[in-house]
Amino acid sequence: MRHFPSTLRHPQARRRIYWQSLMVAVLAMPAPLVAQGATVETPRINRNVLTQADLKELHAENVYEAIEAVRSVWLRDRGPTSFTAKATRADSLSGGTPIVYMDDVKLGGVDELKRISIRDVVSVSHLSGPEATARYGVGHAAGVILVQTSSSRAPHSVTVSQPNVSCGPLAGVSVFS
Repeated sequence: MRHFPSTLRHPQARRRIYWQSLMVAVLAMPAPLVAQGATVETPRINRNVLTQADLKELHAENVYEAIEAVRSVWLRDRGPTSFTAKATRADSLSGGTPIVYMDDVKLGGVDELKRISIRDVVSVSHLSGPEATARYGVGHAAGVILVQTSSSRAPHSVTVSQPNVSCGPLAGVSVFS
């Protein structure tokens, strides 16, 4: 049997001294290497966005060429997502190419990107099929390419003229008797 000093005969006292010495050892350790600057954390790259700086580095003439150079998968043709899609209804075929929006205005297919100059573009982003359908509705299952231009940041007025607008819970509901 070991002979401990009278203060260490109780197991609780030994545990307390053990934990205190462990805390002193931990606090005396040097700071991690990250705090000393040995490693640098790299920022995460969003693969769904091309910024104005990214586009300038590419030296492309138009947005289509820029996307084709670095994110060609955005331009890829997608087939129908349903085996039961009927060719008689255009909106039932949810495949095809992504739809292009410039400053939240629908332009059409990816060929419209060939008409947009790189100089005017602030950013280009891609929405997947589910994201595009949630944001823009049915018919966007192939995705959406959003082009944000510098002119969209300038304030402008929008005039809407529609004389017979009805609002409320029964707007657009017809009752047949």
